[in-house]
Amino acid sequence: MNLHKKGQGLSLNAIIVALLALIVLVVLVVLFVTRTGQVDVGAQKAADPELNLLKLGFGDCHPSVSDQNSFTSEFAAADGDAAAEEAARSKFKSRISTCKAIDDKTACAVGTCSWK
Repeated sequence: MNLHKKGQGLSLNAIIVALLALIVLVVLVVLFVTRTGQVDVGAQKAADPELNLLKLGFGDCHPSVSDQNSFTSEFAAADGDAAAEEAARSKFKSRISTCKAIDDKTACAVGTCSWK
C-alpha cells in the first residue's frame, strides 16, 4: 500500500488565479453599473431644460409633479430621437392646456392637476 499520496484538491496556484479572476469580474461589474447610471443621469439632465421651458406656459392650474416626472422620463427615453421627443413634448403641452383651462382651485384639485 502506498501511503504517500498527493492531495487531489485544487493547487494553491489554481485557487489564487480563480480569486484574481473573481476580483476582476467584480470590478468590471461595478464599473459597468456606475457608468450606466451616469448615462441615465445625463439623459435626465437633458430633459430638465425642456421641462423648465414648458413650465413657462403654466397657469395657476398646472400639471401635477407626477405628470412632470412622466414627461421628463419620456423625453429622456427618447435619447435624441426627434420624433419621440416631439411626441413627449406634444403630450405634455396638451396636458398643460387641459390644466390651464381650469380656473377654479377646487376643480383643479379634483382633477389630476395642481394649483400654484
